[in-house]
Amino acid sequence: MRPSFLTEIINNSDILSRYPNLKKYLDKEKINELVQNIQTQYLYPSKFHGLYHSEKVAFFSFIIGKYYNLDPEDMEIILDAAVYHDIGRTSDFEDTTHGLTSSLKIGFLKDKQIYTNEINFKLLKAIIDGHCLDDKSKKIIFENYDLPQTEYERFNLLYSILKDADALDRLRFDKTMKAILNDCYLRLPISKRLIPVADYLNKEYRHLIDMKNYDNIQNLLINQEPHLFYHGIGFNFFAIPSILKNGITSLYSDKSNPKHIRNFAGHNNNMWISAIDAENLKEGYQEFIKDGLYFEFTSSLYHHGLENKITSLDSGMPYRSNLYQDEVFIFESIAPEEIISLSLSKEMFDKPFRTINLIKGTNSYEKVKERVNYYCQFLNPKKVKKYQQLFEAYFQKLCENTVHFEHLNNYEQQQSYQEFLSSQDDLVMTINNLLVLLYINDFKDVSPKKDLTVGDFLLYILNSHQISYTINDENHQVKITFPTIQLKR
Repeated sequence: MRPSFLTEIINNSDILSRYPNLKKYLDKEKINELVQNIQTQYLYPSKFHGLYHSEKVAFFSFIIGKYYNLDPEDMEIILDAAVYHDIGRTSDFEDTTHGLTSSLKIGFLKDKQIYTNEINFKLLKAIIDGHCLDDKSKKIIFENYDLPQTEYERFNLLYSILKDADALDRLRFDKTMKAILNDCYLRLPISKRLIPVADYLNKEYRHLIDMKNYDNIQNLLINQEPHLFYHGIGFNFFAIPSILKNGITSLYSDKSNPKHIRNFAGHNNNMWISAIDAENLKEGYQEFIKDGLYFEFTSSLYHHGLENKITSLDSGMPYRSNLYQDEVFIFESIAPEEIISLSLSKEMFDKPFRTINLIKGTNSYEKVKERVNYYCQFLNPKKVKKYQQLFEAYFQKLCENTVHFEHLNNYEQQQSYQEFLSSQDDLVMTINNLLVLLYINDFKDVSPKKDLTVGDFLLYILNSHQISYTINDENHQVKITFPTIQLKR
């Protein structure tokens, strides 16, 4: 039996315990049979639009098809379309003609019994052709294949299933990429209910890809000389005790599960941690290190990343976008004993706490809400409750702005892009100022100082966790070292 990530996930994972409603639609035996019968020689050789993608689109098509009680003929058509819809691709970039090219190359399925019925074969070709086109072309596609009008409802359902199943796998893309799923465009109500399943499935795929590549990467990095790096944490004071105890961990190696946000995720997969080369300070230093808290550390397990995104995904290596020339990637984790100091500028140490930006780096509705909820968990719940409705109103406005912008056509988006960003940034800053105010009010219970500084808050966190430290003030930098770490368990 050919190894398959999809087979491994549905047979050995907790997918049904997480999503019990899938039970009546998830036929493991049939899905395993489907995966084993994929003719991989016809697929586009890519980890974005190749076998992994075909398996997942087939999975979603099967679940949706079962939900709509497709008869055996239509189920076979939709699964063939799901598996082979991208065989006409010549690249991983946006391409509105690859549906047509794929439909022209699908002739190798013509010998299957089901396609001795010419209408079935025309339906297969039509939905493959239309899967990458705007819905405005749907009627034209149907008519181009000379299908009887009585087949339109059948075509429309199969077309919608393939489009939605393909779209659900957009969750494999980073949230910062243009290709990420926009659920507003999903056609079928069941598809929106499958979004959490799609997110889970893609996380499992990424984890299995990492496991597959782990040993090769480790062998590649041995015998390198230790080098000095910086890792910024913004103003996430609450991550410090966890980092001093567990180190700085990648998502892959995060066994301790410290509940802190990751400010500088970078362009890497789950096994890598973004850092800045301390001897080559450029854009990354200015953006992520200079105006916040950062750890200084040494590591020999580093890589500068690959410039080809597809190759990086396939090999498990980090992707280098060249956005930050001084960005490097640390493999798996940074141990506590590799940490030299926690540092920030003297100017920042003395800066009034009321002026800092706790949620810098994003104007995404989901990320802003996630970060506010994270910071609020450390505050007095009664005080947070008073501001909850106000926070929710701003979150809603962020969301509405995003949805409105995403529904504009390309020309309108280009014309209003800067205005959109400015509006989002203003809202985020308002939310941040509200959050900072909450912290200052909460801190009054433990400090008599009227104008709290960043340094005051930092030392409060260290002292409240009974962490031993030494402060050195030199060259306009405040360096905090930790001779012994005695954390409160």
